[in-house]
Amino acid sequence: MAIQLGNKTQHALLLSDHVIRYARVKGRKLDGVEIIEERYLPQGVFAQGEVKEVETLLTILSECVEKWKLRNQKVVFSIPDSLSLVRRHEVPLNIAEASITGHLYMELGESLHLPLEQPVFDWHEIGRTAEYRDLLIFAAPEPAVTTLARLMREVRLKPVAADISPLSLYRLYDKMYNTEEKIHTMFLQMAPSYMQVSIFEEELPLVIRTMNFQLDASQWQVTEDASEPLVWQGAEEDIRSSWQDTLEELSKLLNFYQYNYQQGKARVDKIVVTGDHPYAGHFVKDVKQRLELPVSTFAESDWVTKDNEEIPSKYYAVIGLALKKEV
Repeated sequence: MAIQLGNKTQHALLLSDHVIRYARVKGRKLDGVEIIEERYLPQGVFAQGEVKEVETLLTILSECVEKWKLRNQKVVFSIPDSLSLVRRHEVPLNIAEASITGHLYMELGESLHLPLEQPVFDWHEIGRTAEYRDLLIFAAPEPAVTTLARLMREVRLKPVAADISPLSLYRLYDKMYNTEEKIHTMFLQMAPSYMQVSIFEEELPLVIRTMNFQLDASQWQVTEDASEPLVWQGAEEDIRSSWQDTLEELSKLLNFYQYNYQQGKARVDKIVVTGDHPYAGHFVKDVKQRLELPVSTFAESDWVTKDNEEIPSKYYAVIGLALKKEV
């Protein structure tokens, strides 16, 4: 599995509502994955992408920095799933590239509508006509991003770049499977209480959505068992029922993508499921029954770190984050 990357060691931290994950990747090959670690968070410390208990999170981050030997290291970090969004937008071709970001800020509330009061932007040109550039805009609330960067600096980390988990996951998926097909793929990243949904047209994430499961998140209990770190304390049928509304949302999103976004000219070809939800296998069965599309699980059973440690699929997004070339 040779993946061509930069020459240096890269460190990545992925923060979500229930866990912090870390990956260290060295060299220019996939077998350069040296360390994967995780630290589960107490309920309510970090919720829907926002820091609710600053001092608790600082304490946990500081302990992680010491344990993982990250003091004064450069890190790339993830923008929380529920805060990231993507939009397609056109700007006049006569706007210079260096001025596009400023132009987007000028268009906020006019031709560009985002559900964010203080967004920070990144953009990628995906096409152009005689008059316009066709852009994919990635946006997140600036206060949340700067807060995470500030907390990292307080614990002696050096945040140098941010990314979103769907891009990180696709980066790894594309390299592992050498995807050259001109297809449309829906990725479902399952967390215990929500799911990050993204639809890629080849390498472009045209749609990103966060869908919450309808359940009592406090019923998830963190354990000391490394093989089963998260255990559901309620009834199993509550888990199965928690994603029924989500399946309906997915069905509507697939139709919207085919008929509104693609004007009926294309549709999602397949669905790929990954993440750390303990009942993901049951979910995959329900998806296959409900959506009638090819569904696969993104997992490589024989992939290991340099110390021969198995790499579960829950680490794939943070490893993809560590493979980000722009660091």
